[in-house]
Amino acid sequence: MLLNLTQADPKGEAELVASRILQAIAQPVALPQGIVQIQASIGIALYPSCAATIDQCLRVADMAMYRAKQSGKGCYVTAPEASIVPDERAVAEA
Repeated sequence: MLLNLTQADPKGEAELVASRILQAIAQPVALPQGIVQIQASIGIALYPSCAATIDQCLRVADMAMYRAKQSGKGCYVTAPEASIVPDERAVAEA
């Protein structure tokens, strides 16, 4: 899922939204087979401070999500600024 947030404090807003999503997802759901509860891992990357292109920003967010998964489900990780990954096309051309 990709969210486009445009507030004055993008990091704070992104972390608040991620926290709310995690809380909503964690609510128990009653199914005929019984109660189930799921968890999620969220990676946050801010454009353009974390990446030079939208594609790179998605890759940085994906890497942050995997770090969140390693930390334990039900959490988010915000990528540090300047997490820019090389553009695969530029690397292939070099």
